[in-house]
Amino acid sequence: MNLQQLYYFLTIVQKRNYTRASEQLRVTQSTLSHSINDLERELNAPLFIRSGRSIRLTRFGEILLEHVEPALELLEEAKAKLKDMTDPESGMVSISYLSSLSELVTFTISRYYAELGRIQSRFRLKQATTQEIEADLESGAMELAFTTETDDPNLECHQIGTHETVVIVSDQHPLARYQEIRLSSLRHEKLITYESCCQIRAYIDNILQNAGVRPNVIFETTNDNLIISSVSANFGIALIPKPLSSHTIPVKALRILDDIPPRAIALAWRKSRYLSRAAENFASFVIKNSAVLDEYLKTER
Repeated sequence: MNLQQLYYFLTIVQKRNYTRASEQLRVTQSTLSHSINDLERELNAPLFIRSGRSIRLTRFGEILLEHVEPALELLEEAKAKLKDMTDPESGMVSISYLSSLSELVTFTISRYYAELGRIQSRFRLKQATTQEIEADLESGAMELAFTTETDDPNLECHQIGTHETVVIVSDQHPLARYQEIRLSSLRHEKLITYESCCQIRAYIDNILQNAGVRPNVIFETTNDNLIISSVSANFGIALIPKPLSSHTIPVKALRILDDIPPRAIALAWRKSRYLSRAAENFASFVIKNSAVLDEYLKTER
């Protein structure tokens, strides 16, 4: 039994006629008949009942069809996926990213298309927490990620740049009259912050602890937009990565005067996992243009 025989068998079933099947397959009826006869001899069972020009399946043929149809569908799906992986002209690049980096991702893709002079690869994007990003890279659900640098030995990281952390307050908050502050000013403030599953939570807790600030946490979430909207309603203040389009948010962003460790942003991928050509081409572009992307992170817009 070979794949050609199975494709012949399925086409005859679909067309219910040897003539129409041979026309679709572009083989002679004699070739088709010989192939099916060989298959029937190998299986020691008749597959079709011929009635004039029409055919119908025997019980043996029905049983074979139950297995052949899904098997060939899976093979076609595998061929399509492999084409996506090996053909950069039609390939799919799957990227997960931190919510604070959504604009960096779209900026990078637009620059990539601009350099190519055409829309080449397609992109599948997923916003996620740090833990989700690492899990997706580990499982192969996503190929690349825009995230913070990680100590995971299974992941390869190329640093793009650093993302400034700022304090955001409502326009009505007393601190809104300042452009920059020290973290000690936050000692008596209510803090809206990230859940512990977000890597940035440990970073924020650490810099506040080093500044001698014990935060009064009143709300935790994984979503930057929820943090910003809660601060805008004057429920509390927050430390977040500097919004890349600060003019679009209804809060005041204050620079931090304390000497705090920079938060490195990187492109990450699984070390031992094969990258599609489309993903490899995009990763090469990001690595080559890291200085431009770092400048984007730092530029006020």
